[in-house]
Amino acid sequence: EWTAERYSGEARPINWLCSGTIQLGVPVMLAAMGGLGKSYLALDLALNIAAGVAGLDQPRLVLGGRIANHGSAVVVTAEDSFDAVHRRLNRIDPHERRLRHPGRLIVLPLPDAGGARPLVANDGNTFACTPFFTDLKKQLLTINELRLVVIDPLQAFVSADVNADPAAAQFLWSAMAALA
Repeated sequence: EWTAERYSGEARPINWLCSGTIQLGVPVMLAAMGGLGKSYLALDLALNIAAGVAGLDQPRLVLGGRIANHGSAVVVTAEDSFDAVHRRLNRIDPHERRLRHPGRLIVLPLPDAGGARPLVANDGNTFACTPFFTDLKKQLLTINELRLVVIDPLQAFVSADVNADPAAAQFLWSAMAALA
């Protein structure tokens, strides 16, 4: 079923989350040294997706592009507490735009919700998605107009060495693609 005939004609246009930079529905990894503001940037992106209306209130670029799709955004953080997230939101959103569309910005601070749990684990021989992954995916599928899911930081959600083991990294990225 994957013969050349299937690839004839025009390809479907890309559906953008951020115009020209981030595609909707594909996993993206934001990587840099610690302490540079990746979590703030991801929270700001989630806020802009949840709080705005596409094309409006976008005087600046976010991660190199303007927000092209608005809707719900979920941030699952393994390191930041409720209080830390609250302080960050107050700094980046002093006018509380996040309240424009109740329920569209969901931030789950795992330190206050039972602690971090792995999405992917290794029992020594095989890699597998955990029950937490399955439950998270099921819950995400119930959210209306879900546009963004942030998992921060990724290493806190993986019980495998994705830096040293290419098979672990491949399994993790395939799981993230399935989640996207």
